[in-house]
This record gives sequence, structure tokens and C-alpha cells, in this order.
Amino acid sequence: EATDKNLSRFSFFKLSNYSKYFDVDTQDVTTRMLKSVNPRGNFVETIQLKPDLYGPFWIPTTLIFLLFIVQSVRSDTTAYKELSVAAFSVYFYVYCSPVLLWGVSKYFELQPNLLEFLTFYGYSLTVWIPAILLCVVHIEAVDWLALFIACGSSGYFMFKCLDNTLYASNNKMNR
Repeated sequence: EATDKNLSRFSFFKLSNYSKYFDVDTQDVTTRMLKSVNPRGNFVETIQLKPDLYGPFWIPTTLIFLLFIVQSVRSDTTAYKELSVAAFSVYFYVYCSPVLLWGVSKYFELQPNLLEFLTFYGYSLTVWIPAILLCVVHIEAVDWLALFIACGSSGYFMFKCLDNTLYASNNKMNR
């Protein structure tokens, strides 16, 4: 019995506890990625029953890899320093920002779901993948246009998701 209590304290570190958050198929991830770039879609309804961590891990990882490749192609040298900066920045955005937002929401006595926040932030980067690929062209106007559109689309997606989620959370509390 004492051993079970000691082991349960460390269950946070067991990978098997997280397998349910990676239980998605290609169709699920593809649908979520498409809805994250569609301004008319309701992404929150798509994930409410089954938020995942598969997309929020692989989308940022793909983005980091593409940033590294594009930078290396554009500069004739391998950009290892930029790779570490990109990895830190992207993973910080995807994993620390939702935790901070979740903490602030809890402080204001809302009932947010941290897993939903992580899912929103991860899928919000989908639109950046084609934008970064366009930057290979290396035409400054194309670079700026692609980045501007990606920033606006990603920001709008996050606004919609957070607005819907926090509004619903606030309504649950007021009942």
C-alpha cells in the first residue's frame, strides 16, 4: 500500500498516462489543421470531446525543422544557432503561453481546460508552415506578405478559440 502511494506521486512522469492524448488518427489531425486555417470553422467544437497533444507536438516540430531548412537554404551555411533559438521560441510559445494563460484564467476563477489551451496554441501554428515555405523564394515582399497573413490568421484563430472557450467557461460559472 505504501509503495502504491509513493508510485502514484510520480504518475505525472509515466508516459502511459499521456497515451490517450495522442490517440488521434490522420483524419482527426488533418481536419483540425484545416479548421485551424479556416476563419469560418469552429475549432473549439471540433476538439471539445477529444483534445490532443499530437498536433501540438508535431506541428511546432515541423515548423522548427522548416525554419532551419529555409534559413540554411537562404544563407549557404548551416544555421545551428538559429535552430536552437527557433526551437526555444516556438516551444516556449506553444507550451509556456498556454500554462500562463491557464493560470491567469484560474486566478480570475474561470474553469479553463489546460489541454484545450495547449491544443489551440499548437494548431495555431499550422498556417505558419506554408508561410515559411514561401520564404524560400527570398523575395522580400513575398516574405513580408506571407508572414503578415500567417500572423493575422494565427492571431484571429487564437482570439476565436480563447473567446469561445473563456466565454463558455464564464457562462458555466454564472449558472
